[in-house]
Amino acid sequence: MSSFLDKAKDKTKAIAGSAKDKVDDVKDARKADDLLDDLGRIIYRQRTQGTLNNDEARITALVEELQALEAAGTTLGDF
Repeated sequence: MSSFLDKAKDKTKAIAGSAKDKVDDVKDARKADDLLDDLGRIIYRQRTQGTLNNDEARITALVEELQALEAAGTTLGDF
């Protein structure tokens, strides 16, 4: 009986871990989408209204965050 309960407990942990991984993947994908949106807004504003002094630093920071997400396995989607 104990073996059955141990197996059930292990299976439950595995399912919970898998669900957490999927939630983390969705969070990372949303984060990437937000970063890409921010990047696009900066570029659009630059093209239509001009640049701001901190644009280059903001773009660099956004790209670095995107690269970190990508290195961790997040797919940035089709462009």
